[in-house]
Amino acid sequence: MAEPRTVTLTLSVEDARHFSSGMADLLCWCRGFIAGRADDHESHPMGIEETRTLRLKLMAAIEASREEAA
Repeated sequence: MAEPRTVTLTLSVEDARHFSSGMADLLCWCRGFIAGRADDHESHPMGIEETRTLRLKLMAAIEASREEAA
């Protein structure tokens, strides 16, 4: 079985924090959107789980950079 291919994205820590913060706001908005759809809680914008997953990876990378700097 072939090794999974990887992608490396280089961001400054400040940019990573900025993107993470924006993703948090977007996810909060999506939660409100879903809550407002009293008639259909299963209908939601696509990409929510992917955004959560990417944000968790960004937060882990930010934390790792903090530990490397210490």
